[in-house]
Amino acid sequence: MAAVATKLLFFAAMVLVTACQAEQEATVLSERFNVCAALPPGVTFQPQEPGPDFDLGNIQVNDSVAEVQIGGHPRFSHRAIKEGINATDGFKLLGKERTDGKDKFLFAYERGDEAGPVYVMVMAPDLHEFELVLNRKALLVVCG
Repeated sequence: MAAVATKLLFFAAMVLVTACQAEQEATVLSERFNVCAALPPGVTFQPQEPGPDFDLGNIQVNDSVAEVQIGGHPRFSHRAIKEGINATDGFKLLGKERTDGKDKFLFAYERGDEAGPVYVMVMAPDLHEFELVLNRKALLVVCG
């Protein structure tokens, strides 16, 4: 009886580990800039036609959709953009603001190459639905 219980417990633990690993799979946001995201279940990303020096996509949480811009020159306050140079330990949330009629979150990572920091800006008329996702630790990562 104890052996059966031990096997069942082991099986249950393996199912939980597998589920956790599946939840942590990275979604590619930009191949050009090598940016991925650890999106929780139910959150999706759809790439869009890229710009000349930036990539675009949409992130969806429930029925809400936000635009994602990835590149080197975001339309955000200069103070926050300058902080991107200091984000050398992975992606860092630099700031939140409301401009141009949109809520915006700005992340950056200075990888040390000559192109400068990579910025990821998420924006929508209202990002309230996205707060839990965008405030997650290790949301954005280098693919690989």
